[in-house]
Amino acid sequence: MKQALFLIFSVTQFFAFTQDDNYAIVDISWKLGDTKKIETVASTKTYVNGSLLSDTEVKSNYTISVVNVGDFYTLKYRQALDELTIKELENLEMDTLIQKLMIIITKNVSDFDYLVKFDPELGLATEIINLDKMIDEIEGNIPELVRLIDPSIPEEKMSMIKELGEGMINMMKPEITQTTINSINYTFQGYSFPFRPNDSYTQQIDYYDVNTLGALGNKSLPAMLTIEASESGNRLKLSTTTDVDKKAMIDAMTAAGKNEQNFTPEEVTIVEKENYEFDLNTSWILTHSSLVDVKFRNTVHVVQTSHTTFK
Repeated sequence: MKQALFLIFSVTQFFAFTQDDNYAIVDISWKLGDTKKIETVASTKTYVNGSLLSDTEVKSNYTISVVNVGDFYTLKYRQALDELTIKELENLEMDTLIQKLMIIITKNVSDFDYLVKFDPELGLATEIINLDKMIDEIEGNIPELVRLIDPSIPEEKMSMIKELGEGMINMMKPEITQTTINSINYTFQGYSFPFRPNDSYTQQIDYYDVNTLGALGNKSLPAMLTIEASESGNRLKLSTTTDVDKKAMIDAMTAAGKNEQNFTPEEVTIVEKENYEFDLNTSWILTHSSLVDVKFRNTVHVVQTSHTTFK
């Protein structure tokens, strides 16, 4: 089923776009010391031949604070422990392994403060300032993760495995960095969407998988993005629908060796929708929700949803 699983939540990038008086973007006016608690509930259900294969839900909690304003914003992220609920999984041993991996990883990152630089106009993350420290945190997890996967590994081999692991992490450093930035921007990208107040329009975009370690890597697919805006008082709602070029997606899957069943564009159904609500007085996001529904020849069906609140 891997051929369907790379199509996860996406981040988008506009082609050359000329704004005029008919378009607007959210005017960001975050204040030094602003603090928000962010809670995200994300779920994934996978069906194969009509039967539920897996059903998982992850609750993530962050506290973000604005620690710098000026030419750019710096936000400090602190993550609480994730709550993982696996409601259905075909492989019970994998169920236990996933839960243990989540506990180890979130336990180690929950005490780490990410310092993230944001573009002041587009509201998008552009850089993790303390990247090297973040990589150190990831490398520090290697022995515990290896022990979890194979407890029988002799202690004398652990230093060699740790060295190999650190080498692989450093080799994948650009992808790890971009995936982390993409994950942040999946929630914040609504700031970058030009909109027509109380109107809608469609624009060509570049479509990227959040996970640059997946089959697409950091390559884009052509897509059409429709944005509908509704403004009332100090509230702005943006609704988006993304129409991905199915032929380009199948070609990318085939090139990555993820199309063993030889799916054709006509056998693929993709629905991707997002909804944002902004407080125009503070310019902060209030809520963000998403739906990604992908079917391949009625054989593989993946439904992913997320809901994020800022308080």
